[in-house]
Amino acid sequence: MRISLRAENLHLVSGSAERLRGASLRAEPGRWLALVGPNGGGKSSLLRCLAGLERPTQGEVVVGDRPVHAWPRTLLAQRLAWMPQEVLVPAGLSVMDVAMLGATPRRGPFTLPSREEQGRALALLDELGLAARWAEPAETLSVGLQQRLLLAMRLLQVSAGGVLLLDEVTSAQDFEGLVRIEGLLRGRIAEGATLVSVMHDLNLALRWCDDLAVLAEGRMIAQGPKAEVVGSDALECAWPGCIERDELRDGGWVFRPRTCSSTGDGRLHSSAQ
Repeated sequence: MRISLRAENLHLVSGSAERLRGASLRAEPGRWLALVGPNGGGKSSLLRCLAGLERPTQGEVVVGDRPVHAWPRTLLAQRLAWMPQEVLVPAGLSVMDVAMLGATPRRGPFTLPSREEQGRALALLDELGLAARWAEPAETLSVGLQQRLLLAMRLLQVSAGGVLLLDEVTSAQDFEGLVRIEGLLRGRIAEGATLVSVMHDLNLALRWCDDLAVLAEGRMIAQGPKAEVVGSDALECAWPGCIERDELRDGGWVFRPRTCSSTGDGRLHSSAQ
């Protein structure tokens, strides 16, 4: 099972705020697409529309061969998983219990998990460095470990080749967590998964992703293979006056913020370090 994901001309209005303004996106199986852009630019809103959690005011999201809202919810949950940026684990459950919640769309809420599902859950916990803590209360884990646990739950939810929508999945991770998460997600991509991840660490996004999409003020500035997007001025347009690039010997790039100081009139003055 390989599932593509497409959004066409999405507009999203909430109250007086226009959160998406004609944003389009395409994600393909077996590729990692990183969604980057300024804070408040609409990245999380776009991810929620892709997951079918919000209906755009205009435009369409297509998952596989049908619109996202045409899928029966249980079937969609077996094929598409969304992980929000908030790290919140249910209270009163063990680490294994939380991981096993990911199997609910396949077995229903009142059916005991099979040994196969328990084995898959334990394998995911092991890859994320949590297997030895399977019986501990989930809420006693650090925020970074809770984030890894929620990722295990979402990965258990979808079959190989499904769609993964991850919002800032590395925000609380140390170096070990980054290594483990990259390896796990790379394995899913090799199995044909379609991966879209919102990332604020631009250099990490460029290291991990195959494709890059740049969203600012609700508009998609650029999308394509990362070399093409980085070779354009899309990133400078997304963060005008606040980003600087250094070219590496191998032809790659490293991005860093410029030093910004207030001019006293509410504007920012930027100077390269």
